[in-house]
Amino acid sequence: MSDKEETYQFLIFVKAESVEKPSEEQLYEIIDLDKVDFPWPWDEKTWKSFLIGPRNYSLVLIYEGLNKERFVGFSLFELNFIEKQAHLYKIVICRELRGRGAAFSLFSFHRKHLTDLGLESLYLEVAATNTSAIAFYNKCGLEVIHKKNKFYGNGDDALIMTGSI
Repeated sequence: MSDKEETYQFLIFVKAESVEKPSEEQLYEIIDLDKVDFPWPWDEKTWKSFLIGPRNYSLVLIYEGLNKERFVGFSLFELNFIEKQAHLYKIVICRELRGRGAAFSLFSFHRKHLTDLGLESLYLEVAATNTSAIAFYNKCGLEVIHKKNKFYGNGDDALIMTGSI
C-alpha cells in the first residue's frame, strides 16, 4: 500500500425491516461532524427524529484504519422501496481527508449496499454554487436533471442530480 492509499472500514445502519440505529456515542460523533463540516447541519432533535421516525433509511459510517481508529465521515440516504430509489440527504467527510478518496470510497460502498437492498436509482440536491460537490457527483456518474430556484433557506439555488445505482 502506498502512502497515499488509505484503509477505511464501514459500519451500516438500515431502518427498513428492523430498527437499527447508531449508539448515542456514534450519534454525537455524527452530529459533531455535521456541525463542523456540512453547510446546513441538523441539530440533535432533527437527527433523533429522523432516526426514530417512520422513514426507511440507510446510514453508513466510515472509519479510518483497520480497527476503526477514527470516525471520519458518514452518508445518509432515505430509501423508497416502492420506487426503488434512494435520496441522498448527506455525505460528510472530515476536512483533512477531503481530496484523498474517502468520499469516493464511502459513496461507492454505500451505492453497492443500496444495490444489495434492491434499489435502482438515486437522486440528490446540491447547491448550484458548490462546484466541488457537483464535480464529485459527476465523477460518481450522476447527472444534473433540474434546477430548483431558491431551494435553500439562504436563497441559493439547487441542482437536482440523479443516476443509476
